[in-house]
Amino acid sequence: MIRVRTRARDDIQRELVKNRLMDEHESADWINNFLDRFWLIYEPVLSTSIIQSVDQVLSDNTPPFLGSIRLGTFTLGTKAPRIDKVRTFPKTPEDIITMDWGLSFTPSDVSDITPREAAQKVNPKIVLNIRVGKGLASAAMPILLEDLNFTGLIRIRLKLMTAFPHVQIVDLSFLEKPVFDYVLKPIGGETFGFDIGNVSFQLLRILSE
Repeated sequence: MIRVRTRARDDIQRELVKNRLMDEHESADWINNFLDRFWLIYEPVLSTSIIQSVDQVLSDNTPPFLGSIRLGTFTLGTKAPRIDKVRTFPKTPEDIITMDWGLSFTPSDVSDITPREAAQKVNPKIVLNIRVGKGLASAAMPILLEDLNFTGLIRIRLKLMTAFPHVQIVDLSFLEKPVFDYVLKPIGGETFGFDIGNVSFQLLRILSE
């Protein structure tokens, strides 16, 4: 009888946990603590990799109204992205994992870091070296992209498999419109008559393709 009661109680608790996971969001402080430490090591490697790959893409896909585009400087800063909330869906097929993650990347917000961390913080900085025109008529126009901020709710779906690397498909999709915020300005204050906002839109379109 004791064994029956114990197993029944365990079964009920498991079902209650599944219902709670589906209905409520959980915090992810444990993984955010890991990200804060890991980001300081991984971010320089990530930034170097992005410069190497994106710079070539920009060079090969320069819009016709520009002479060239090169990625001169790229860093995402010392403040790591955060997972604000997690919602898990346990009632899926055994080879499917589905989660909703609330993500944010707000390096300009110092309310959640210590004064010492704020004093040592490095802000994200992206410098695009844009050349307008060609030949002797060309002119360089470095553009600074800073004050980056992002928030969004994303659904992550993993399809598992028995063979290595054990994840067959990774499906990412936004559940609602994400919020991007940034400041884009020319270095030196001269725009040569070009709409900086239009240039940034063209660059974002190139990077998303």
